[in-house]
Amino acid sequence: MNWCAQGKCSAVRDQKSCAAGYAFAAAKSIEYPNNIIGRSSGKWLSPQELIDCSANFGDQACDGGYPSYGMKYSMQYGLNFDANYPYAGFQQSCKGTSGLFKPSNIFNINKDINSFVEIAKKTPFSVGLDASTFKNYRSGIFYGAGCRSNTVTHFMTVIGFGTTTGNESYWRLENSWGTTWGQNGYMFLGANNQGNQNVCGILNVGVAILLTP
Repeated sequence: MNWCAQGKCSAVRDQKSCAAGYAFAAAKSIEYPNNIIGRSSGKWLSPQELIDCSANFGDQACDGGYPSYGMKYSMQYGLNFDANYPYAGFQQSCKGTSGLFKPSNIFNINKDINSFVEIAKKTPFSVGLDASTFKNYRSGIFYGAGCRSNTVTHFMTVIGFGTTTGNESYWRLENSWGTTWGQNGYMFLGANNQGNQNVCGILNVGVAILLTP
């Protein structure tokens, strides 16, 4: 499964020096299900709106947060297109809400690999990981050297999964560190490392928006 290969993803973003991976993962996890059902026309939704406006839900602008907080904000106020609320890379005053793209649900995924696979078949979704050793990732399947399974330092978007010809399973992840990182902004993360299915803590925090046409 690769939702991007099916044309349901938009271009990779770059959060730059703002620690807002949560906002990008939340925006993508709202944007992509809307792409799947044909509502958002493949246009970026705005992580900057979440950076500026979701503090009352628990997010801390460029000092971190959780995708679920941004999703809860969007359930109440909606999420605007990025073109209408563009990315600045730093906190600004909230410019107001649009009422666009108001999810009706947030689905917290069970912390097991089978549940993650079943949701990945339906939609891309947000995950929390320990990304402290990801900076030097360039290509291939990363099996978690140096990362921890009990720590969340960053959020990314699961866009699919697969198995190599050698029967090695992996997750397809989209990051928000630009296209010069990883494989043009994407990562293959091992789904099983010598019996550990929670590589880099990927199963600890999974949050999805499930939409129907």
